[in-house]
Amino acid sequence: LYHALGIRIVQALEQLNGTGVDKSTRDRMMLGQYGIKVFLDNPIFGVGIDGFKNAPMNRIHYYAHNNYVELLADCGIVGCMIYYFPLYRKFIQEIRGKADFFTDNILALALLAGLLVGDFSSVSYFQESLQIFYAISFMLMGYDKKVKKKKLCRGGV
Repeated sequence: LYHALGIRIVQALEQLNGTGVDKSTRDRMMLGQYGIKVFLDNPIFGVGIDGFKNAPMNRIHYYAHNNYVELLADCGIVGCMIYYFPLYRKFIQEIRGKADFFTDNILALALLAGLLVGDFSSVSYFQESLQIFYAISFMLMGYDKKVKKKKLCRGGV
């Protein structure tokens, strides 16, 4: 488990600390900086879906290794908001919406939180499997509310 996950956690902490940055981390940081530059040059609509790879300053033609940066570069602020606004809105609504969310929606919230955090280290907006996980988390949160609403209408607890 350490070799699969632990090494990445240690590398991330070292990167935040500014020590022990390896070539792979430097390359990812460079791609992130390029992505921000592409976004700043094209802030409204970006350079087009999957366009960051072909942006003039991206000489290695690689993706940004960060979904937020990739979406900003490819789709601009408009595309990034269209993609993330519903996800963050639902996440915040679920946390604020009720006191017993820990027992009712913990699986869906954990799934959604993991996906949103994971987007800092991967590009997922064009991966169908991850979109299915987003849809499942939304369904789980919505299903719970429908069941409770039916119980209340029938006079149940």
